[in-house]
Amino acid sequence: NVKKAADLYAKDEQALKKIVSASGGSYGKALDILEGKNRKTPQLIKKAENIASLLSEKDGAHLMLALLDESSDRENYSSVLSLVQNALRDLAMIKKGGENDMIFYSDRTYAAELSGKFPISTIVRLTDVLDNLYYEVTQTNINVRTAAVVASGRLTDVM
Repeated sequence: NVKKAADLYAKDEQALKKIVSASGGSYGKALDILEGKNRKTPQLIKKAENIASLLSEKDGAHLMLALLDESSDRENYSSVLSLVQNALRDLAMIKKGGENDMIFYSDRTYAAELSGKFPISTIVRLTDVLDNLYYEVTQTNINVRTAAVVASGRLTDVM
């Protein structure tokens, strides 16, 4: 609750900012993370950060491995995809000169550096591929590993 947030802020301000950002601004999700109700969330955030970084580095081989990493658990996988979508939203917003609050990155300088590695058209196309993958994983009965392999090929083509 609020005391845990204050304690975390005093110990590690960046960690608290990451939790708030990764929760998409949802107070309830942030509290769930702080209260330990979803213990995997910090790991999922790191996975999403890694995928966004791999996209910027145009590292198709490691991207495929990262996309396959969580694919045995549909719920966690959809969470990672949603987080990566939030990261790309932040990068697009920065690219277009937006001053809105970011919903994934807590470090605007790092996000600006990352966004500089992409033309806006690439960010839009990457987002489209991830939107399709998210839809397939959350709304259909597709094999998640198969969908991840296909999406990694599509993402590599866009990069």
